[in-house]
Amino acid sequence: MPKGTSRKKAYSPYCKEAVLLLGKRIKLGRIQKSWSEKELAERANVSRETIQRAEKGAPSCAIGTMFELAYLVGIKLFDSDLPSMQTQRAQADAHLALLPSRIRQGSKVKDDDF
Repeated sequence: MPKGTSRKKAYSPYCKEAVLLLGKRIKLGRIQKSWSEKELAERANVSRETIQRAEKGAPSCAIGTMFELAYLVGIKLFDSDLPSMQTQRAQADAHLALLPSRIRQGSKVKDDDF
């Protein structure tokens, strides 16, 4: 691709809908707390424009920003409290430790029918 041109990322319909839903929930939570866009932006240490993009469900918003906004307005993303999430993360780490650290390309095992 020539330098200076950008390629638009194609998102699946599921991803688009999920980001739109999260954005709507963030906006609803902000309004329920009676916070302006500016107040939420200050609490999250982002710009007001970032709040507007997040609430509109822009997939280009950083996932960390979306998670922080959700946390600030009281949206539970994983239906868990912090200790439970830490336990689940440790379990995922334990499972990942049992798997190969990388996937090798090129050598496919033939499935022999007996």
